[in-house]
Amino acid sequence: MYIYRCKVCGGGWCSSRVSIACPYCTRRNFESMGFEETSGTHCFQCKHCLAKMEGQDASQPSSCPVCATDFEEAGAPSSPIIPQLPPPPTFSKKFRPPSKRSGSPPRDDVRASKRPRITEGERKERQLGRLVCVTYQCLRLSCARRWASDDKHGSHRCPFCGANKIQEIDDGQRGAFEPQLACSGCQCLVCYNAEEDAAPDSCPSCGEQGLSSESKNYKRALQRTVPTRRPTVVVDSNYKTCHRINFRHAFKQQMPTCRDLKGRWMHRRHVIPQHLLREVWDATVTGKHISHKKLEALGNALGMAIEYKSVFELATSILQTLNENQNNLFLGPGIPNSAIGAIGNALMDLVEKYSQPGAAGTSVATVIAEIKQIRAPAHWGGAVQAEVHKLIQEHLPLFASATSLDELQELMEDVADTANLDFDTTEGLGPKNAQAMALYLKFKAWVNAPGTWDDFISLMVAFMHADMVDSSSSSSSSSSSESTL
Repeated sequence: MYIYRCKVCGGGWCSSRVSIACPYCTRRNFESMGFEETSGTHCFQCKHCLAKMEGQDASQPSSCPVCATDFEEAGAPSSPIIPQLPPPPTFSKKFRPPSKRSGSPPRDDVRASKRPRITEGERKERQLGRLVCVTYQCLRLSCARRWASDDKHGSHRCPFCGANKIQEIDDGQRGAFEPQLACSGCQCLVCYNAEEDAAPDSCPSCGEQGLSSESKNYKRALQRTVPTRRPTVVVDSNYKTCHRINFRHAFKQQMPTCRDLKGRWMHRRHVIPQHLLREVWDATVTGKHISHKKLEALGNALGMAIEYKSVFELATSILQTLNENQNNLFLGPGIPNSAIGAIGNALMDLVEKYSQPGAAGTSVATVIAEIKQIRAPAHWGGAVQAEVHKLIQEHLPLFASATSLDELQELMEDVADTANLDFDTTEGLGPKNAQAMALYLKFKAWVNAPGTWDDFISLMVAFMHADMVDSSSSSSSSSSSESTL
């Protein structure tokens, strides 16, 4: 209640709302005394605005202090005004409270009613029926074409030229695919670039001549026989390497590539080449019983966590760990790295070509003329081709010093095997690093005469801990980069 006192007549009163005049003398000369809860002996209520008033004596007020109209005595004290509520709703049926079985369905059930749920069995069936393609490239420079085959069969040779030197590549196209050709023998599915290349002549899996264009029927039959998916492994049933070892995604994040100050990409480069590491592994496992216990001993020596479902996955992880040895890796210019790979593969192709019985009488000058014609694939760019020509010219005097075809073949093999070491121009690497050369010689000797499994573990531990990359070179390469992936 608001408390007021008139300055003219001296009367006092309380009102439930703000007053505009004295209820006794109707003058507007009054003062407010504050606000508090009070209860007078006489309570009046206005007919017009329903405001309440409590007086200090028994005198009758002449008007309402809020709206200045007449008052009607309502008793002492007045009862509060209760608002009239609307009547409760009426139901045609008897109301029942909702239960767990009745009422609106949950949100998931509403979605399920619009789109049927896929059961676990149907999901596995769809996964089993999904074919995945793997992209390959021929390493023969005269061919260098690409194709894709289903991951159940895989490719073991080039379907265009028949060369057995192929490489699995990651071009971002791995996934479900629509095959164009199929082999009637092994039912291998093949996909190729029909706009740039002619149709392949043979199956990349079994080598059978003549591929059928009725690939849809073979695809349906193959989908019914696709087994449960396994993680990709790089070893076969005899634990020999059957694919190139790629870097894992986690390692790529740990050692990202970058650009140099001129904007050119730097590559992850090996000091000891990967193919030599694979040769050491293959020579070790050949003719030996490889058990899970032996692989665990090697994994523990390398500091790995042994948690794998099969020995093939464990062997693959060990090879990936060896391939990702950071003491054997450095960031180097990408153009020389591509040129080194092109020259090494071309020289090995020439060694294979002139090792045939019909090439025994070939002169050294004829082979050197072919060495001069070594080229990188056209899509690698002119910068790589210029680097290939430069490196070939630097090694021509070494090839010209050969007095026979056999000696020239040995020189070409040595240059191809030690390409990463001999052609390397980064300070602190290659021939300038004594540890790298010592390990290289040990690896070459091991390929020719492998030792026991314990000796192999000791060799791999020494490989993982040998610092073959000079700290000054690695720091200079990292300081020359601007951005990383």
